[in-house]
This record gives sequence, structure tokens and C-alpha cells, in this order.
Amino acid sequence: GGFAMCHGSGGLAAHYRFGGRTGFTPALMGIILLFTGIFLGPAGVDLLQIIPQAVLGGLLFFSGVDLVRGVQDFGDKKALFCFAVVLIISIAVNPALAFLVGLILHFLFNKGWVKI
Repeated sequence: GGFAMCHGSGGLAAHYRFGGRTGFTPALMGIILLFTGIFLGPAGVDLLQIIPQAVLGGLLFFSGVDLVRGVQDFGDKKALFCFAVVLIISIAVNPALAFLVGLILHFLFNKGWVKI
């Protein structure tokens, strides 16, 4: 089976968490959204906005928990520290900046220029 590459790891975790474990999942989602856009037009957006933001937040929270579970296996303090820094910067500032800081921090750890 395939997996949804367009959503990145968060979408993949959400699909897996809520039962979508084959390549049919993104295909079905695409068909439904295409149908909504073609046949309902702007009313389709109104239809999708019926879903409360709290529900979407809850779904994202549980799929995020699945992503964080992998961090438990980090025996390396450097990797856990790098993860924490990227997470904090992503939430506080910007995910793109967090990605760059994470790359730089990982490079510095590998060179041995920064020690924990």
C-alpha cells in the first residue's frame, strides 16, 4: 500500500492513527474533495467549515502524540535536546526557522563543537 506523501509525517500519522493504512485512503480523500469542489463549489467550503476547530485540533493532537512516541526511544541526550529545541522554536516562532536551527544544531553535535 501507499501512503499520503503530500501531508508529510503529520498527515501520515493521522491517516495511520485513524485507520487509513493503504493507498486507497488518500485516493478516497482526493475523490471526495474533488467531488465537493466540482459539484458544490463555494458551498463546499461552507460545508467543510461546519467541522468545529476544536475537533480538528483534537484529531491533530492525537496524531501528534503518535509522532512523539518515537522520541521515547531516544537514548541519546543530544537527539532529545535537538528535538526539544526544534519543537519549541516551531511553536514559538516558525517551523522553517526551527528546521534550520535543528540542522545547524545537529551538525554542531556531529562535529563535536557542542556538548551536552
